[in-house]
Amino acid sequence: MKVLKLSITGVVLITSFFLAVSCESDSIPDEPIELEGIVEQLKANGLENIVIPHRIDDFERMKMVQQMGFTAWELDLVFYTDSSKSYFSVKHNQDSTQAPTLKEYLAKVDFDVQKKLWLDIKNINTTNFTEVKLQLDSLDVLYKLKDVAIIESDNRTVQMALLSAENWHTAYYLPYWNIVKWIDNNDTIAQLNYANELSQQLQDQKSSSISFDVLCYPFVKGYLEKKISKNIVYHCWDLSLDLGDTNFIEKYLEQHYAADSRIKTVLIPI
Repeated sequence: MKVLKLSITGVVLITSFFLAVSCESDSIPDEPIELEGIVEQLKANGLENIVIPHRIDDFERMKMVQQMGFTAWELDLVFYTDSSKSYFSVKHNQDSTQAPTLKEYLAKVDFDVQKKLWLDIKNINTTNFTEVKLQLDSLDVLYKLKDVAIIESDNRTVQMALLSAENWHTAYYLPYWNIVKWIDNNDTIAQLNYANELSQQLQDQKSSSISFDVLCYPFVKGYLEKKISKNIVYHCWDLSLDLGDTNFIEKYLEQHYAADSRIKTVLIPI
């Protein structure tokens, strides 16, 4: 999902390379970039719990954002099930190791102040859906997870309507590569056809929202929005920005999507 853009040459290129490597690390840098006061700046601009940190997948990063004052962030989940147990593992892909379970992770979340948890579930499918729902429901009993959770999935089946029907906030993940290709090629027919197909899918799934890279925003606004319920809101991510940028607020407010009130969440790397 992440696309890194390296530019210029010489020292700038080398610097960009090491910054890119740093972004992929799950640990906190020894010398954190300028983040002091970012939550206060977000509050001052009405962006608290709208602009939130991306990929908070371990206890160390969770502690960092909690200490900074964030009460909303995103994490990645892979679901595992076998004959003896089923559980969510907090990781971005199945190759990751030493990942906590979601139950262990949630035990360290302060739900008295938490406002939003974006759960990017990587592998909901027709085979494991029943177990996925059972696990989510059991965690809701423990933590009232429905009150704060966004359940993101690329699952296209009507099974997702079962979550929506029980007041889980579901977000369908839009297929990035196809949409960006159509936009780049100015393929209006493909975008129109997909908007028609997707609008029916979202209706069948009773989706609460859609999630997408901001590069897909022209498709959403130009083709999809007019075909879907006004109750469907947007959650997106912008990997071209960085919460550690000293001019982050100014850069964010310059973005073409920033004033869209239908966008309820924007993930930004930290």
